[in-house]
Amino acid sequence: MRPHALALSRFAGGLALVLALVLAACSLRRDPPPGANGQEIYAYQNCHNCHGRLGEGSSLGPPLRNLAQIWKLDDLTDYLADPRGWIERVPRLKKLDEHFSGNMGSYANLDREQRRVLAAWLLEL
Repeated sequence: MRPHALALSRFAGGLALVLALVLAACSLRRDPPPGANGQEIYAYQNCHNCHGRLGEGSSLGPPLRNLAQIWKLDDLTDYLADPRGWIERVPRLKKLDEHFSGNMGSYANLDREQRRVLAAWLLEL
């Protein structure tokens, strides 16, 4: 194999590994214990992998501070059940999604009350 072809092959393999790790990091969600508060649910869902430990954001996901300026509790609760659907329907979210390399997944593993507790906590950041 030519040196530049070998380098390109290694780069592609490395890139594939990084992408796989990023997607895995966001998908390693664990079920929170009964009665978990919003901060605990945030941790169990590994939101910090893309949004930072304190919701400060990263290259993978936007900051989550001051969400109360643009979200109502019920809407954010519903968004968490189907982020991709909301992103496709709401131009503001679609534009925001284009700026980050992470892929916001669904919180279908949480029931509505758990999503509501998480949303309420996020609105307080």
